[in-house]
Amino acid sequence: MSHLFNVAHTLRMLVQKERSLDILKVSRERGRGCPVPPATLPVLLPWPQGKVMASMFYEASTRTSSSFAAAMCRLGGSVVSFSEATSSVQKGESLADSVQTMCCYADVLVLRHPQPGAVELAAKHCRKPVINAGDGVGEHPTQALLDIFTIREELGTVNGMTVRCRGAGGCGHPSCPPREVPAAVGWMIAWERSSPWKRDGLKLL
Repeated sequence: MSHLFNVAHTLRMLVQKERSLDILKVSRERGRGCPVPPATLPVLLPWPQGKVMASMFYEASTRTSSSFAAAMCRLGGSVVSFSEATSSVQKGESLADSVQTMCCYADVLVLRHPQPGAVELAAKHCRKPVINAGDGVGEHPTQALLDIFTIREELGTVNGMTVRCRGAGGCGHPSCPPREVPAAVGWMIAWERSSPWKRDGLKLL
């Protein structure tokens, strides 16, 4: 996990400073060696240029859907969007059928679905990698990784911490990371459930 976060930190710095995720190009322009350890390169390369990501969101989403799409575009790939409202789901097409169809057009699928376990089910019907972008009150692993990465960037470590998770009941997403994550980094989890915060008539979730 530490290696993964080191890679993420490098990519974050490139986006902030260079506005580019092409590490080798940036290195050549600077006239010096690659800014990441050689052992890291197999993880980062080859770039997904020419690859297609299918974005399948059965729930409304702003940050998750946009962040996946932006990341794929920055890496040189492209995105095909799937909308439940305008797809054959309206004619009764099942999740399995939709996934099988979309995997014919894409190299990787990003799926959000309100039903817990839906992503695992979809993966069984897909020949391409499926990324879990949230399955209702089940899990949201990419958000969990981002949360841990943010803590690491701000505090310098994520090991051996006590973390308080505060979430609004009924918001549709888990307020804590998947159970595997706290065990991996030695976290103690303190749970706190509350209603959505309100201020000036606006919900603050």
